[in-house]
Amino acid sequence: MADHLDVPIRLLALDLDGTLVVEGNDISPATRDALAELHEGDVEVVIATGRRYRTTHFVIENLGFPVYAVCSGGALIKQKDTRSLHQFSFSAGDVDELLRLARAGGVNLFGQRDSFDLGGPDFIIDDHTAWNPHTQNYFDINQPWSQGDDLAKYRTELLSLGLFDKQQALESFKQAVTDRFEDRFNLTLVPNPDGTWYCEINLGEVDKWRGLSVLAQHLALTPAQICVAGDQVNDLSMIKAAPHAFVMANGTPELHEFATAVVGRNDEDGLLEVVQYIEDHNQQC
Repeated sequence: MADHLDVPIRLLALDLDGTLVVEGNDISPATRDALAELHEGDVEVVIATGRRYRTTHFVIENLGFPVYAVCSGGALIKQKDTRSLHQFSFSAGDVDELLRLARAGGVNLFGQRDSFDLGGPDFIIDDHTAWNPHTQNYFDINQPWSQGDDLAKYRTELLSLGLFDKQQALESFKQAVTDRFEDRFNLTLVPNPDGTWYCEINLGEVDKWRGLSVLAQHLALTPAQICVAGDQVNDLSMIKAAPHAFVMANGTPELHEFATAVVGRNDEDGLLEVVQYIEDHNQQC
């Protein structure tokens, strides 16, 4: 029998959008109650998301109990009391070069930072290039925590970079970055409901599984004790690496081949199937 079948699951890592939350920052009552019971039964419920920590914390508040969080695509690991456990930051030189490529391509680069520890805004939107409507809307919605400025001023504080634009513009930018840096960075393109696309940029050695591995080491857990659930390509690293991996029915099909199973939709309490799997597995160990 495989080693991972012989040990109990002690950590459940959940993506947010399309996996845990059903709309905005809401969690269905049935899923919330099941996760709370699981958490009380010696399984750490952990968030693993591309979101920055502030919007992640909104979900944690709705969850109703404090949890660890792996944010910004794996670059920032937060403890239950909101303090930072570990972070992976871009180098100043890399930020300067990425800014050069973004400005040359006419796209709006923004960077996320650990404002809970550093103070100031959560993210800075580079103001060198005129903002497209989706970037402007993103700024307007998040105005209390966002700022337009020369992104180069914050080059040593940035955990993750992102852009909103049309698919073709982001594909061109991604190609320019790949031509210049090869595989130094992970660039993930995700569609938005309004027809625009989002490009997330992380350091090449950083992804959700890397962040979870740092947290697991802190908690003295082995990879065999980790279960994960996600729905999009930025969840691929943890779906492929975790011995217990679940994909939501509303998720992208390319994740299916790496999953232990495909469960129900996030807005139909599909995570209850994951909770039941963990309970059954741990009873057998």
